[in-house]
Amino acid sequence: MRAKRLLYQGFIILITLMMFMIINTGCYDNDDWAPYTRKNKDIDEALTANEINSLANIISDANIIAEIYVVGFPMTRITLTTEDAGMTGDIQFTFAEAYEMSNQVTIVDVFYDIGRRVFYKVEYEQGHGKRVSAPLEQIGDNYINMSLDELFALDDPKVDHLDESVKIVLTRESLSAYPYQK
Repeated sequence: MRAKRLLYQGFIILITLMMFMIINTGCYDNDDWAPYTRKNKDIDEALTANEINSLANIISDANIIAEIYVVGFPMTRITLTTEDAGMTGDIQFTFAEAYEMSNQVTIVDVFYDIGRRVFYKVEYEQGHGKRVSAPLEQIGDNYINMSLDELFALDDPKVDHLDESVKIVLTRESLSAYPYQK
């Protein structure tokens, strides 16, 4: 009788431990249950700089707009999507910060219309690092001081003719260019 009771208690303890392990491994560090926020805001902010073709001046204004939503975030990526050899298209400036203790990432994207010369949209995204991702290292200065014309004239073997649509991505490590189709 006592052996049955010990066996029963051992079985209950085993089932309890298994349930505890299943619950903890399934929910720990999981983005399915983590809070997630995504907001889009249409804006219409004209470029304030005198030199409209300077990437550094456009970045300066993008920083001012991003500071409205997040303070002190580094710019981690610039994506230029253009058509007609740079006459139309847009530039996406990405500002990102990660919080290692909570595995949370916050991203602010500021969009600039090359043809109209206005900032037209801001996207704010915050959530778990598995769902929200962006490069987290601050972009280098090696391409920042170029004009847009110089950027579009860069010789990249992946792009044969910049007369077509092209996407150029600048990160801390590299500049990548490739044909782009909407």
